[in-house]
Amino acid sequence: MRRQRERWDKMQYGTGATSDRWALALGIGQGGWSIVKTAPLELLAEPGPSGEHRLGIIIARALRCDALHVSLYDGTAMLIAQATPKGEVALSGYTMDGPTFQGVEIDEERIQPSSGGIMLLAPVLLFAEVPQ
Repeated sequence: MRRQRERWDKMQYGTGATSDRWALALGIGQGGWSIVKTAPLELLAEPGPSGEHRLGIIIARALRCDALHVSLYDGTAMLIAQATPKGEVALSGYTMDGPTFQGVEIDEERIQPSSGGIMLLAPVLLFAEVPQ
């Protein structure tokens, strides 16, 4: 039986848990930043099976660097996830579902997207996802 293609691909718009394929693209940014593009789009920012954000655990802690993820949703919503080398993760902004990201509630005082949740020491990795 031939697989029926969905109207949208889970690899792009799904989550790490719902997609049977993942992809990463690495790029060099300005000012010492490295850029990672993922599919699913929020793969590295979403919480993993343990509930801890992959951004903090896999990227920032493992590579001993600061990390930043930015999601823009159709120009009406924006989420920023930041992580420190210690694995601390701070969320700010809101998604199309309101002040929640992948089942994690965002504090009301952090509803305005901001990179001020954690003091980033040096720009190293940036994950910017713009769903089409």
